[in-house]
Amino acid sequence: MVSQKKKIEVLDLNDKSQVINNTMGFFILFNELTNRKKVFKKYGEFARFTNSELMDMNMSMGETFSDAFVLIKNPLLVEEMGYTEIYQYVLFSEKEIDALLIKSDEEIKEFYENCPKGMKEILVKFVKIKIERGESVTDSRSKVEFFENLFSLKFADYWKENLEILKRK
Repeated sequence: MVSQKKKIEVLDLNDKSQVINNTMGFFILFNELTNRKKVFKKYGEFARFTNSELMDMNMSMGETFSDAFVLIKNPLLVEEMGYTEIYQYVLFSEKEIDALLIKSDEEIKEFYENCPKGMKEILVKFVKIKIERGESVTDSRSKVEFFENLFSLKFADYWKENLEILKRK
């Protein structure tokens, strides 16, 4: 009987990996050693860097990746950086966020309590947008109250604050 060996994948530092902006706005990803930068302007915008560049960036701005403000699409690189556990609670697209928001309150709460800071911030922003639009995920008062309790904020306060800003313009 021939035994099958499991192929061990090795991270090639010269290969490029995709990274995705996980903020709703302006974010700069910068490599101090190469002076290469990417200015992200919107959620979901992506760029490609060599794995070596991303490892360098992780040394100088690790919170960018560990807090999931910028997401790494390469699972080998995620593992190499030690973020495998964190990435169990990372969503890469609006479609994945929508899928989370239709789950039970308990599942949403578990995800939110375990996800990194950048993921928490993007979830709050997406829920705010959905409430403003009256989308089906947040169209009941009980669901809105669930999110208010989970996020420890009042959406009415948020909308009042933004209305004041708009009036000043």
